[in-house]
Amino acid sequence: MLKDIRFALRQLLKQPAFTAIAVVTLALAIGATTAVLSLVNGLLVRPLPYRDPQHLILLLQHFKSQNLERIPVSPPEFKDYETRAHSFEKLGAFGYSSFNLAGEDRPERIAGATITADVLPLLGVSPIKGRFFQPEECTLGRDDVVIISARLWQRRFNSDPQIIGTKLLINGKTFTVVGVMPVGFEFPLQLFNLGNGAQFHERAEIWKPLAFTDDEMKMRGSRGYAIIGRLGAGTSVAQAQAEIETINAQMRREHSDNYSQDNSFGGEVLPLHDLAVGGMRPALLILLGAVCLVLLIACANLTTMLLARAATREHEMAIRVALGAAPLRLFKQVFTESVLLALIGGAMGVVLALWGIESLKAIGAQTVPRLREVNVDVLVLGVTFAICVATGIIFGLAPGLASARPELTEALKEGGRSSTQGTRRNRLRSGLVIAEIGLALVLLSAAGLLIKSFARIQNVNPGFNPRNALT
Repeated sequence: MLKDIRFALRQLLKQPAFTAIAVVTLALAIGATTAVLSLVNGLLVRPLPYRDPQHLILLLQHFKSQNLERIPVSPPEFKDYETRAHSFEKLGAFGYSSFNLAGEDRPERIAGATITADVLPLLGVSPIKGRFFQPEECTLGRDDVVIISARLWQRRFNSDPQIIGTKLLINGKTFTVVGVMPVGFEFPLQLFNLGNGAQFHERAEIWKPLAFTDDEMKMRGSRGYAIIGRLGAGTSVAQAQAEIETINAQMRREHSDNYSQDNSFGGEVLPLHDLAVGGMRPALLILLGAVCLVLLIACANLTTMLLARAATREHEMAIRVALGAAPLRLFKQVFTESVLLALIGGAMGVVLALWGIESLKAIGAQTVPRLREVNVDVLVLGVTFAICVATGIIFGLAPGLASARPELTEALKEGGRSSTQGTRRNRLRSGLVIAEIGLALVLLSAAGLLIKSFARIQNVNPGFNPRNALT
């Protein structure tokens, strides 16, 4: 086997132009495939970084008569859900916020969130230092405590082991640090279409207890909070949804002045994972299909190139057969060259994928949920290796078989060429070229449709004159 590999390397180095074209073609195709596989794995397959994330839901509301979908809830509505719903182990409310942290250095604006005491425990992620919030700390006058992220602890406080109990000046008031969350913990996630279109672009680094005022508890129209919950044992999303609808009907009856009576008001129980990345699923699956087509085109292209290369080596192969070389030996040699090409191209493709993923993070980390978590992990590397081997087999099979059985009489003649063998190869190459053109047309058609759809979206009439309008 080592002899085959060494000989294959020598053969590839003899034709640097051919080798370079083949490797670059494979690197681009496998690199694109690896990058998209990393996105699919990181965004769709990998579970959220919480305990039993499949049981986590987000509860939002809608007013269909007013075309309002997935809007936040008000404090009194949260209390109604919390006291009346039995489909959940726990419910917690949270809202996005920002804090001005003063101190010895320059003041710093920190992204954060206000949360009720049950939010962090129901996520199942414990602080690495300190404790969770206590229920009594979610009341006015006792909410002067904060939990900070590991990033803020390391960056601002140099990982001070005595951080618990430290006093911080936040928004002009004094708060006590009672906990530090683990490295990599992130909540709230970047959620799209949360209520009034709010998006959380920055990682929360400070969490403060959510304490409702008496006035807030009277205002059912003041909706600024989302509800996160954990389904109870044996409870499905559909069962929880049915119970929420029952509670909504009760609220409509009890507070008829606040809700329309046309049943347009309702609630939605949404799996947290689907809400976080579900909107990206169709686009990612389309992208995955596109790169698979690109990979097939690359395989067809390389098969054509290798068949042409095998035709130029027919005289060499005929001499080796005449000297006693077994057909299987010749097949193994050509096949080894193909797999070696695939592995070299795959290695370069992984490098391109790593670069591409980091570039995507730099560009889209603020707008694409969970993009920071995407990486080329062991699973993706394993799949990429399998793709490389499969690719080598696909485009190496036909050239290997063609080289293993040369037509001796014609091939041994000076400049001779087997008409039968040549005809078969020409037919195969023609078929592969037709396949390449067909697959390329599919990609071009899909790209054209996407561009046309995008252009239409860009030209949609918003219903008003947006010229010189600011928000």
